Amino acid sequence: MAYLIFFAKRALKNSLTLVTVGVTLILIMIMLAMNIKTYKSVSLNANAQQNLDASYLLKKLATQDLSKYEKGTDRYEAAVANYSDANKGINENSKLIDDLKDGNYIQAYKIALRQNNSALKISLKDKSSTPELLTALKRENLRLKELEKGRFKEQSEDYPVDALGFLTNCLRYVLPVLFTVIIVFVLSQTMAERFSNKLSIGDLFPFQHSSISISDTSAGIVISIGIVIFISVFIFIISGMISGFGHWNYPMFTYVSPTSKMRFISTGTVLLRTVPLSLLFLIFTVVVCNFISVLTKNKLVSLFASIVVLVALPLTTWLVIPMQSIAHYLPTTYLFSELTVTGELAKTFDNYNITANLGLIVVICSILLILAGTWIVERSENK
Repeated sequence: MAYLIFFAKRALKNSLTLVTVGVTLILIMIMLAMNIKTYKSVSLNANAQQNLDASYLLKKLATQDLSKYEKGTDRYEAAVANYSDANKGINENSKLIDDLKDGNYIQAYKIALRQNNSALKISLKDKSSTPELLTALKRENLRLKELEKGRFKEQSEDYPVDALGFLTNCLRYVLPVLFTVIIVFVLSQTMAERFSNKLSIGDLFPFQHSSISISDTSAGIVISIGIVIFISVFIFIISGMISGFGHWNYPMFTYVSPTSKMRFISTGTVLLRTVPLSLLFLIFTVVVCNFISVLTKNKLVSLFASIVVLVALPLTTWLVIPMQSIAHYLPTTYLFSELTVTGELAKTFDNYNITANLGLIVVICSILLILAGTWIVERSENK
């Protein structure tokens, strides 16, 4: 405990710690503000309003054509059909908007599902329809069915604002990278402090430990978990106070492993499956920082090398296509733990070997190998 407090004071007194954590919180709050500004424009209500406006315009044009063309002509019959379709659209979308406003979500989703099914049938018959369009319509069908089943108030998939949805969305891309950057900045500097001119001064620290390196790693894991929890709780509380805390069982999109079949499962289930892999990757990050510090014995070199290994390498996998075929063997792939759990990473890389179960094995083995490597380096230097 004494060493943990000592390590924490060294880590937290570093100005880089405050700067990186502060910048992260500011970026996340900017994201939340942008989501709040945007989410209403991509909601079912917004789509229904656009469709309603389009139906009114179609009715207006059809009325003009009915007065312009003679009965029995093709243009007149087309105008009659358009007038009928316009009235149907006005009634449906007006009802949909009213039901959403009144909280009659089951009825609203039934209407939206009926409209989406009609669009899907038309698209299936249209040879110009792209696979992406058909997939999007099928995905929307699944989403509406789950929303109707759970009687949930709709939240935007891309721009969530409630606490649980926003935090989960941040954990897909943004927070894993930011968390790793923070931990690298904090630990690479703190761990490298025990070296001066390539010599270890760790033995001068007044603590009884069999290995100062193991102590640094253990303290680093505790400090890293603390930072992650602090930021996550801060985000959850602030977004919850602004937009509500969300629902644990709200449906979240996933792919069924090891296929590209789509389904929706509860947000809480995704989070529970993500935590073990994320925690292991956090430990992996700490042991890598410690290993590089022991190897380089230099703050700047340790910082740069850790950033390359833990941040640049995972991002490079997205850009270098050949790496994606072996991504399941790379521990850095599992930086994006939530994307691994939902199957989106496997779908993106077209590599269905990327699964949470394999990720746990790969990251654990990598942690053990790095710990062994650290022990070997320190032992060889002590001879």
